[in-house]
Amino acid sequence: MSLEQILAGIRAESDRLRDEVLALARLEADEILAEARRRAERESEAILDAARKEAEEIKRRLITLANLESRRRVSSAKEQLVSRAFELALERLANMDRQRYSDYLVEMLVRVAQGTEAVRFSEKDMQSIAAQVVARANERLASLGRPAGLTVSDRTVQTVGGVILSSGKKEVNLTFESALSLIRDDLLTEVAAVLFSDNPPKERG
Repeated sequence: MSLEQILAGIRAESDRLRDEVLALARLEADEILAEARRRAERESEAILDAARKEAEEIKRRLITLANLESRRRVSSAKEQLVSRAFELALERLANMDRQRYSDYLVEMLVRVAQGTEAVRFSEKDMQSIAAQVVARANERLASLGRPAGLTVSDRTVQTVGGVILSSGKKEVNLTFESALSLIRDDLLTEVAAVLFSDNPPKERG
């Protein structure tokens, strides 16, 4: 075999090996690219899924915050309106007809007083009806066979109406403000129902 034939055989073998190597390299490259694409798709889907979940969570939080803010505003509006309703109630009580108011105080003293207390009035009532109210209450108490020693205290009380009974260190607050505060929780529900519902509250039995 001549040298040229040997060289030709080597070149042919080299070309064959080169083609095989290139073919294997292409297959490997294709597999690597395919795997990379699959991995990229998985990671992309995971990222999108995480983004969707994050978006849903953000949406949920925003809705929750919006609902909380809405409830807070409604609650604040209710409180303001109910407080205003109580202010109006106090104003109406303060502007009660004077004769009716005097009768109310007498009835309250007869119902609550032990008959020996000092009765504290507002400055306004002290100058107008205090003595008359206490005298009438004592008359009623005496007619019922109960102690009738109520007196007008020289101490006044800051109130739109009503009195405070004092006996030593013990006091019984019978002012309009105190009476409303005692029933405020119940009235709060009822007044709010009137203001914010088409269905009025049921009358108490």
